Amino acid sequence: MKILTGIPCPGCGMTRAVVLMFTGHFAESFEMHPMALAWILLGLYFCICRYILNRKPRGAAVAAIGLCVLMLPLYIYRMETLFPDHVPMTYTKTPIGDMILAFAKMFLK
Repeated sequence: MKILTGIPCPGCGMTRAVVLMFTGHFAESFEMHPMALAWILLGLYFCICRYILNRKPRGAAVAAIGLCVLMLPLYIYRMETLFPDHVPMTYTKTPIGDMILAFAKMFLK
C-alpha cells in the first residue's frame, strides 16, 4: 500500500516490530507496532498445535480475524497521532497519495 499510495497501511512496521521483539528490543518493538506481540503469540500457538501436537489449531482463524479487526482502530489512532512524520507512519510523496490526501482533507475539515 505504501509503495503504491505513499500512505502507510495498518500493518506498517509489523515486520520491523517482530524483528525487534525477537532481538530483545521490546519497547522499540511496541513503539514500531503495538500488535506485534499478539501476532507472534498467535503464530506460536498455530505452530505448536500444527507441527508439534499434530492437531488443528482451534480458534486460530477467529483470533486472526479478531486481531485484524483490532488493528483498524489502532490504525486510525496511529494515523491521527503519528502520521505523517513518525516512523513507521511516514508519508512518501506519490501522485496517488496526494490525490487520496486531498480527497480526505475535503471531508475531514
